[in-house]
Amino acid sequence: MDWNEILMTLITAVVIPAIVVLGNSLRKYIEANIKDKNVQKYLVIATDCVTDAVADVAQTVIDRIKDENWGEETKHEAFNIAKEKALQHLGITGRVLLEEALGDFDGWINSKIEAEVKRLAVSA
Repeated sequence: MDWNEILMTLITAVVIPAIVVLGNSLRKYIEANIKDKNVQKYLVIATDCVTDAVADVAQTVIDRIKDENWGEETKHEAFNIAKEKALQHLGITGRVLLEEALGDFDGWINSKIEAEVKRLAVSA
């Protein structure tokens, strides 16, 4: 078994289920600690969007790792793809609401993506 097969097995068997578990835990935390129901709803949606986007990018980028070097440019590209996907799924209404509630929404979503990538890397 080569490294690519081991990596694919780890992602399929460990990382993707771990993302689901972490997303559910985070959703429960948000629901318990945010008072404004509308903000709470969109934070849960935004968190799910980030989790799904990072998992999607991780899954699709894995195939490219075999053919390319995984450097800073590839990391930056993967980050931007994940952010774009998360924002697209969140929609304009969710983004506007969270910008009002959080102030620095862009900083929040960047941190959320980085944290999700870190959790994904640690799980692997």
